[in-house]
Amino acid sequence: MDQDYGAFPFGRPNTVRDMRPASEGQAQVLVVGVYPSAFHVRWWALGNDDLRRPTIGSMAVDVEPEVFWTGDRTPQAAQDHIAAWRKHVQAATGIDPGENAKVGPGTNGTSGRTVQERYLDCLGVTPGQTAFTDVYQAFLLKRGAAARRVGGTAIDDDYAP
Repeated sequence: MDQDYGAFPFGRPNTVRDMRPASEGQAQVLVVGVYPSAFHVRWWALGNDDLRRPTIGSMAVDVEPEVFWTGDRTPQAAQDHIAAWRKHVQAATGIDPGENAKVGPGTNGTSGRTVQERYLDCLGVTPGQTAFTDVYQAFLLKRGAAARRVGGTAIDDDYAP
């Protein structure tokens, strides 16, 4: 029986991210992380019309497309990804299911870009020559004290009500 890892806000299932093998033959390097990241969006609750200040600046709403994903490199790619995500959650353009919230691009791919730019590039190894995996293969939602508000805390305080 498959383990249930729960669901993200708006209902997408939290599923296992399998190892990403090297795409250019045998791997020259293996990168092992702790656990996968997620696809994030900025979320504005109803009544928050200040587009400069989202209610939650970076809310995990779906699995990342691949382990150590580098994110969407262009604004159009980010918009396309958000449009695909909206379609998956059966949301109307600009409206999220059941919440009537505005969704905009979030911060995605920071761990993947960091590994690529700070480590693989220095070693002269491409991502295609690298295998990527995580010790724990499902996304974990962090919660923190009031002084350091992280994803789970923001969702509990602002999204859940």
